[in-house]
Amino acid sequence: MDPTKRPSPGPSASAGAPVLGASDFALFRELISRRSGVRVAESKQLLLQNRLGRRLQALGLPSFQAYYRYLRTAEGEARELGHFWSVVTTHETHFFREEQHFAALEQAVLPELTGAERRPRTLRLWSAGCSTGQEAYSLAMVVDGFLQRRPGYRYEVVGTDIDEHALATGRAGIYPLASRVEVPARHLVRHVDLGPQTLQIRAALRQHVTFAWQNFAEARALRPACDVVFCRNAMMYLEREVRVHLLQVFWESLAPDGVLVVGAAESLHGLPRRFAPHRVGKTLLHRKVAEVHE
Repeated sequence: MDPTKRPSPGPSASAGAPVLGASDFALFRELISRRSGVRVAESKQLLLQNRLGRRLQALGLPSFQAYYRYLRTAEGEARELGHFWSVVTTHETHFFREEQHFAALEQAVLPELTGAERRPRTLRLWSAGCSTGQEAYSLAMVVDGFLQRRPGYRYEVVGTDIDEHALATGRAGIYPLASRVEVPARHLVRHVDLGPQTLQIRAALRQHVTFAWQNFAEARALRPACDVVFCRNAMMYLEREVRVHLLQVFWESLAPDGVLVVGAAESLHGLPRRFAPHRVGKTLLHRKVAEVHE
């Protein structure tokens, strides 16, 4: 070793900034896993340091140890935990993400749910892990357009997430103007108001969409029953036992002919067989099965 060279300061790239050491990283990983079921990979130490560093700066705390201790106090639980989930959870989402799922919903699932032998009723859809709400509104746009040709039917969409700050964005329905390119023209004209820098979902559509806080690790079945559950690109981040629990919740929440949609990169392989694969063209959906096979 060259004695004229200083040793590397570790994960931190900023001189004087607090460093999230291995032992503190392990504490936060355990906290996140225990409280939310989210699995943080060992490779995410620097990412977690950068994200949590924002909260240290906002609170004026000197170290990650001090922040961890604060989270475990009654005050920290009440005032800070929401900010904590906001910075540690992933918010990558946009309108009509993985468009093939929305096409399958419109072309196959909704026609089955509203067939000639069906009586008009309220269709219910659940966007689980909805983040800032674009998925929930995308579902609402598709169902709203489809039901224009189905008099007597109503619909409701509920979006759930652990991040209250993301849910607040969903409730407001206001997004960057650049998001307009993600919305098909027919839905853009009908459901969106464009401003100089933002777009807003119109009230007529927002009235069909509600948002609620939910922790996957503590999730309970929704009532009344749902017809469709979208939970995409979320279960891949969860511990196995939480995925098993969540599939049971979805199974209990869905009507007998209900459909679960997961991300294209996700698989239910190796988990209890509560759903049967159902292919619509090249798109794979999952139907609720009457009997559960472990």
